[in-house]
Parts: sequence; C-alpha cells; structure tokens
Amino acid sequence: MLENLSHFIYFALEFLGAVIAYAFLLKKRNQFLRQLAVAALLALVVFNSFWLFESNFNGNSATWVVFYGLWCFAVFCAMVAGIRICCQVAWNEAIYCVTCSYLTEHVAYCVRVLVHTVTGTSIADSGTILYVVIHVGTYIICYHFFIKRMIRDQHYEASLVQSLWLMLSVLFLVLFMSVVAAVMNFQWIHAIYAIFCFIFVLYSQLNQVKQLTLQKELSIKEQIWMKHNAQFEMSKENIDIINRKCHDLKHQVAALRKINNFERQAEIIDSIENSIMIYDSILDTGNEILDTVLTEKSLICNENHIALTCVTDVKLLDFMDAIDLYTLFGNALDNAVEGVTKIEDEQSRHVSILVHEKVGLIFIQFENPYEGTIRRKENRIISSKPNDGYHGYGIQSIINVAEKYDGFVTIETENQIFLLRIIIPTASISNKKN
Repeated sequence: MLENLSHFIYFALEFLGAVIAYAFLLKKRNQFLRQLAVAALLALVVFNSFWLFESNFNGNSATWVVFYGLWCFAVFCAMVAGIRICCQVAWNEAIYCVTCSYLTEHVAYCVRVLVHTVTGTSIADSGTILYVVIHVGTYIICYHFFIKRMIRDQHYEASLVQSLWLMLSVLFLVLFMSVVAAVMNFQWIHAIYAIFCFIFVLYSQLNQVKQLTLQKELSIKEQIWMKHNAQFEMSKENIDIINRKCHDLKHQVAALRKINNFERQAEIIDSIENSIMIYDSILDTGNEILDTVLTEKSLICNENHIALTCVTDVKLLDFMDAIDLYTLFGNALDNAVEGVTKIEDEQSRHVSILVHEKVGLIFIQFENPYEGTIRRKENRIISSKPNDGYHGYGIQSIINVAEKYDGFVTIETENQIFLLRIIIPTASISNKKN
C-alpha cells in the first residue's frame, strides 16, 4: 500500500510541475495566493478521498486499472479547477492548459521508460536525480519551444470544442495505450511511439495558434483597410466640397466688395472658413493607422469646437500592432473629447497629444482640461456628478495595451488638467522584436 501511495504522490507532483509550466504565463487573479491555497486544498481533498478506497482494489488487477484510470481523471479535473480558481481564464483555456500539461508529463515518463529499457537499471525511477533532471528538463524545453509561443496576451486561444477534443484524445491515448502497453509488455515501443506522437500534437497546436494569429491579423488589417478606405472617401468628398467652394470663391469675393452690410459679410466669410476647416481635418502623419484615428477624432473635435494639437514622432510607434495603436489613441481621444465637451467656455476646449522618447522610455501623452471632480474606482474614471463630468471609459483597454508592451499608465488630475501618460520601455520593445 505504501508503495502505491508513493507512486500516486510522485505522479501528482509530476503532473503539477507540468501544469505550473503551462500556467506560468497566464493572467493571475487579484488575490492569487488565497486562490492558490483554495486550489491546494481542493487537490488534497481529491487525493485523500480516492485514497480511502485504494485498499478495496488491491489484489485485483482489472479493478486496479479502473481505479487508476479514475484516479488520473480525478487529478486531471482537480488541476482544471485549480487553474480556473487561480487564473483569469475560461474553462476551455483551463482544460486546454491541463491537457497539454498531461501530454508533457507523459513525454517525460516515456523518456524514463526508454532510459530504463536501455540501461536495464532503475536509474531513472521516481525519486532519483536523473528522474528529476528528466522531468524538469522536459518541462523547460517545452516551455521555451511551445508554451511561450502558444500563449497570446496571457491567454490560450483555444475554443471549447478544440479543448474537449484534445482532452478526450489525450486521455484515451495516455491512459488506454499505457495500460495496454503494460499488459502486453511492450512499454518501450509505446514510449517511442508516444514521444513522437505527442511532440507532433504539440507542434500541431503551436501551428494552429500561429494560423489563428495570422487570421486575426488579417482580419485586423482588413478592418483597418476599410477604415482607411472610408477616410479616403471622406477626404475625397471633403476635397470636392472645397473645390466647389473655391470655384465659387471668386464670385463670393466679388459680391463682398459690393456689400455694405457688415453682418452679411461676416456670414459669407464664416461659410468659406467652415469649408476650409473641413479640409484641415484631414491629417497626414505618415502612419496610416494614426491618420485614420486622428482624422476621425479631428472631425468630431471640429464639430464640438475643440482645438486638437498633435506633436508625434510616428516612427516611435512602429513597434505597436495596428489594433493596439487604434485602441490606444481611439479610447484616449474619446475620453478626452468626452471630458472637454462638458466645458461651457469653448475657448478653453483643447486636447493635446505628445509622443516622444526620453532616457530609454517612450512617452505617449494625452492632455485636456476638465470641469468638476474626478475620482477613481477600479481603474475607471468616475465623475462625482451623476449626469456630468468625465467618465473615462476605455481606460482599462489602454492599460491592457500598455501592459502588453511591458509598459504602464499614469494619470494626473491636478489644476483641472487631465494628463494621461502611457510609458513603454524601449528595451522591452527590442526584446519582443527579437
């Protein structure tokens, strides 16, 4: 019985080590340590509950196989629940993570079987130095070649159907084939087959992640193209309007010379000025994504009598993905416009953007005045007035973009000026490119 207990403990620790490797980069919950304690308690309950029935299966090989299979599945479920408790991931991600962990643990086990077969000794049995080296080495190799490339933004991109299908396939192959190999006494053949099979599965999953990423990037580029095309059409339309206005300009100027009514003169001048302002709203920074979002927001600013100034070194933003760039500037400008629009004095409505580099840091800064009092609640900006003030929607999206590039966000609200800064180290950008 003690020998069986030792075997079960070692298996649980092997499995746990693989799960830690696959869950290391996932997004943790806020109270991670407390959640980890809950998960550990759950695992302990599962282990002890099954072990109470272990003596009923001793001496009967058939029922022992059934018991062992149920035990492995129970540990699998406990690991899935533990990942769900400790990390901010969906059930399908937790299942996917634990399934890949089980694959990796079994690869390490197969390596041990081959070492045992080749050497004819117990040098790689549970508890030996070589045993630890094989498992830790397998997990480290998988971490560098598979795990780091499979995770995107602290999540696994796997659907529920994909996760369940992979889980069922792996459980069948690992449990059923391992039992058959042990009964038929061809474990070393199974070990060779399993290693190549499971490495192929992991490579397939990695390639699938790459394909999903490419599809996502293609979809993003298509959306950006559509926005850019809409900007082009808008520019063309505005230019046509300006051309028509310019065509009539000489007639309007001639008419102005004959009009002695100063109010009528002012109306005609305002009409010409509005047409020119539409043309001025079309921006050209050299970055098509930035042009799209700035032009879109510039037109909104013109409608609300908001002065928008932009001083950017666009080359500093080349590292950023298209959707991240659009998300960051779009949300920041939406928040700024929302806050500035509440100011009654139109002369005080202005929004400024500054992008520059200093001491190895890239600063992306948005500044605007505001009225009322600003308070924070869970990274959201909330006004003290129920129907007025600056709500700051989208701040969390901006924080997520900054954290993706190992940066951070600071918010200052002194002297009725709202200052939003996104600070990103240039070193982290270089590392991501490499």
